[in-house]
Amino acid sequence: MQRLWQLCLAIGLLMMLGRLVTALLLRSGIQTTSLFFDLQLPSILILLVGLIGVEVTKHRKKG
Repeated sequence: MQRLWQLCLAIGLLMMLGRLVTALLLRSGIQTTSLFFDLQLPSILILLVGLIGVEVTKHRKKG
């Protein structure tokens, strides 16, 4: 199960990085895809689920 949380976290971080790169490109006037902005809410949810899952499994291993 921990592998699933880590995978969600990694996917969420990659999508966040894609949103940042897309925002920088659009700000500098370069036309690019809007895929990362279209999927903004799902990517934030994936990131949060992965982050919470990793933290919960980490605390369960300690206790």
